[in-house]
Amino acid sequence: MDTLKPLLTVEDVSRIVGLPVSTIYQQRHRRVGVGALAFRAGKHLRFDPNRLQRWIDEQSDKASEEAVG
Repeated sequence: MDTLKPLLTVEDVSRIVGLPVSTIYQQRHRRVGVGALAFRAGKHLRFDPNRLQRWIDEQSDKASEEAVG
């Protein structure tokens, strides 16, 4: 079984991906981008670090494909 990693806050994700907190909330509302990865833990938004890493990897792959094509 994988070791559990702490869930990330919106502020954590903001620092990791370099987007303002307000943009992440806007994306959450529109269900796009990194904001779409969030889920509610009580009244707070939280992010699974493994899912965030997969999303970052996907974005990187897309950027590489666009650069080639």
